[in-house]
Parts: sequence; C-alpha cells; structure tokens
Amino acid sequence: MNQGEAGGFSEPRPGQPIIELVNQSNTAVRTVPLYEAKTRLSALLDAVAAGEEITITRNGHPAALLVPVPSRAEKVAAAVARIRSIRKGVRLPEGVTVRDLIDEGRRY
Repeated sequence: MNQGEAGGFSEPRPGQPIIELVNQSNTAVRTVPLYEAKTRLSALLDAVAAGEEITITRNGHPAALLVPVPSRAEKVAAAVARIRSIRKGVRLPEGVTVRDLIDEGRRY
C-alpha cells in the first residue's frame, strides 16, 4: 500500500491485496503487510490513535494487531464487570452475616 496525499493509503501494488475485516465492535480492521508497516509506522500509529485496528501480516498470515490503548475509564469499567461476574451466584452460608465475617476478621 502506498500512502496517499491525505495521509491515508491508496490502492495496493499489483499482487498485494488489501483486506478489510470487521471486528466485534463492527469497525473495519485494516490489514497491512509487514514491510509496509515498517515503512509507514508513524501513519499507522496515527490511525490507531484515532480508534482504528490494524492487523500486520507476515507472508500473508496475521502476525500482530495494533489496537488503541484503552482509557482508564474503560479499564475500570472492565474490572468492575469482571468482579460482578465473579460475584454472581456467590452467597453466604445460612445464618452467616457480613457483620459476623467482619468481626471474625478483627479477632486476628
């Protein structure tokens, strides 16, 4: 792929296909050969910072995935969701209260 005037990428050279896939969040995932990724890394990082996901291929096979770094709020939301899913279905034994557990922990 060659970088166009607007910083995007133009049509591939003959024999070098561009593949656009769709990820789980229904956004396009651009596929870039390794050599092109090495020569256009800065432009690829700008695209990733704008929210795009880019797959780097080696010999036509996926080798790496460039994805945006999740924000702190996204990390916190994911952690809370994991805690809630772990907690789901967990119950205290019959006759045991949270206060009993707190008091037991204070004895030690």
